[in-house]
Amino acid sequence: MDPNCVLCDKEIETLEHLFFHCPFSEKILHNILRKVGIRNSGASLDETLNSISGYLAGKEAWKMAGKAAISLTIYILWKERNARIFRGKKNNVESVIREGNYRVAIMLSKINNLKLTARNVAWAEQTGISPSFLRKIGQQTIRYSLNQLATAGNTLSTIQDQEEPNPGQA
Repeated sequence: MDPNCVLCDKEIETLEHLFFHCPFSEKILHNILRKVGIRNSGASLDETLNSISGYLAGKEAWKMAGKAAISLTIYILWKERNARIFRGKKNNVESVIREGNYRVAIMLSKINNLKLTARNVAWAEQTGISPSFLRKIGQQTIRYSLNQLATAGNTLSTIQDQEEPNPGQA
């Protein structure tokens, strides 16, 4: 068996190379992260994980989508690797990116409700999802759509963020 990476055929395949340094893998990773609204990631998965690990701490939907996108990338790369080794099937980068985009779209479509914050509205617009935005006023929860926010004149600058301050911030 050829010891070279089955994805790029440029270096010896190790887990470190496959997930952290392979040029094929980096293209897939950056595309999937862009689809969930993460930009300026590192060149490799290793640099990306180091640069965004603190950024993605928390339970907000966009942070959870970022973590899921990293897991999805690893799954897609491993699946492609195994298809090449065990079935002799070789997809090009564009084909694997299409699969990643499809799976990200499915993942994002599951997000039905988001707290009404400027960040959540911006993220929904950036990723192309249309959840309901919830704002609690007293005992009542009011539900808004992106269209309602736009037609009611609520712009991102007028939405009051209701997010909890990050630990360590006063």
